[in-house]
Amino acid sequence: MGKFFTIILLLLSSFALQAQVFSPDLQCVRNDTLYWENAVNGCGTFNSYDIFFSTEASGPFTLLSEVADESQTDFYHMNTGGIFHYYIAANYDCPGEMVILSDTLDNLQAPVAIIASASVEGSDVELTWELSDAPEVVGYIIFRETSIGVVPVDTVFGDNLFYLDENAAADEGVESYFVLSLDDCGGTSVFDEEHQTIYLETEAENCNDLINLSWTPYIGWPAGVATYEIWLSTNGDAPNLVEEVNGDVLAYDFPAPADFNEYCFYIAARENSGDNTSNSNLSCEVVDIIQPIRDYGIKNISVREDNSVVVDWVWRSTADLVEYSLNRGDSPDDLLTILTENPTSPLTFENTYLDSDIDPSLNSIYYSVGTIDGCDTIANSATSSTIFLEANALSGNANLITWTPLDIENSIVDFYEIFWLQDGVSTLIGTVEGTESKFLYENLELDPSESVICYYIVANARVILFDESEQFILSRSNEVCVQQNSRVFAPNAFAPEGINREFRAVVLYEDAVDFEMEIYDRYGQQIFTSEDVDEGWDGRINGQGAPQGVYVYHIRITQTNGRTVDKQGNVLLLR
Repeated sequence: MGKFFTIILLLLSSFALQAQVFSPDLQCVRNDTLYWENAVNGCGTFNSYDIFFSTEASGPFTLLSEVADESQTDFYHMNTGGIFHYYIAANYDCPGEMVILSDTLDNLQAPVAIIASASVEGSDVELTWELSDAPEVVGYIIFRETSIGVVPVDTVFGDNLFYLDENAAADEGVESYFVLSLDDCGGTSVFDEEHQTIYLETEAENCNDLINLSWTPYIGWPAGVATYEIWLSTNGDAPNLVEEVNGDVLAYDFPAPADFNEYCFYIAARENSGDNTSNSNLSCEVVDIIQPIRDYGIKNISVREDNSVVVDWVWRSTADLVEYSLNRGDSPDDLLTILTENPTSPLTFENTYLDSDIDPSLNSIYYSVGTIDGCDTIANSATSSTIFLEANALSGNANLITWTPLDIENSIVDFYEIFWLQDGVSTLIGTVEGTESKFLYENLELDPSESVICYYIVANARVILFDESEQFILSRSNEVCVQQNSRVFAPNAFAPEGINREFRAVVLYEDAVDFEMEIYDRYGQQIFTSEDVDEGWDGRINGQGAPQGVYVYHIRITQTNGRTVDKQGNVLLLR
């Protein structure tokens, strides 16, 4: 490699510098031939161009040849090989004048050009390289690797160390470059290390709330890459540094992007043991994340007067659902799908379904809402159920009403209202706190012909929804009808010829009962039987008046609910 030396030979008079003699401009040494460009000198007679050489750049130099032809511009040095350094001194008959020597060049090729970085700007590539200290280097040739091989794309002259390749396609893939040093004779250096740009690709994982980044390594720096920086611009804002990863990492997952934002990324490589950097192409994603059904739930379940069930639910309207289902069962662990729909976006916040194919008077009915989003993710809401109401008739004109508590997620019952339903008219008969699940209705005042009483309850509650809002709901139970306990009354005496002429039982709540009455004499013989509660014994046996005395009666009634009442006793017949 040539090292620049300027040797000034001072030919001084004893008093002052008189003039200068310019030597030829030694341009290059190629294949042991020196090429130069002659200088113009106006003093004295031309004697020769003196060529000096040495095996060391610092000398000592020895006269190799004297070229006597002033127009000659090259010289061939026949040698046995090795590295030689040359310079030329012009020899003119100009006594006392200073001779300006040529540059000192060697017979090696032009030194390689060291690329500093290849960085992407849009689809273009910005190349920078280091300045060569070899005097024979007058420019640089830019080469790019293409599908037909490595081809020159441009030449840069002088001390310019920057080139913008506007014909690159660095936003479509990796671009590879070489820079060769160029001497004044058209000779070039050998190819040095190839430099490859970083190519970044991004892909939104709409089902995982991620943007995947992957990039090719930056190639060319001898010590490699120290770190890669991930830079992000959101919706056109100024880029911000998101993360810095080691130089052997070529992928990064950007978490939880916001829906419908545009995210533009680029990668910045930083040289290991150096200050150079290189940027990748810009890769952008407009995010359309498949929004799962993160927030939803049953808001209310209520039984209507016609014994159908109304199910109300809410969900976030931005969810990307492809299918939902309503599931129903007699227990929370055994639900079957009763409805499947393909909703359209955006979803309706509040939704309702009327279920007429179930009997909530038999037991609690359980419901849940199932969903499938655009990523085939299956989700189910919490299971909720109807309020199941039961009632039992007690002795002493009382009814005990019990129910299952309101079972809706995030609900708070303030109080329950108990209603008596009679001839289609509802009457509020009591209110209990939301923590209660029973009510004793005492001191019934009923018409003796009314043996069946119907009830229902209403839960007055609040539901806390997923958006922290609170909504008031009314959840109605099934209707339950309870048959009152029939009671039997019988006189202890009667007089067929007197005022009370017939022995007849009095049955309280007598409707919907089976009745049997039997009369026996003192010998145990059955003398009378009746299956009509309105038919009594008139004191006759086979059409003849029975004698005065004590007789035994046995009365049995069977209610429609299966309850039986037996009454036995003695009755005195008076004559």
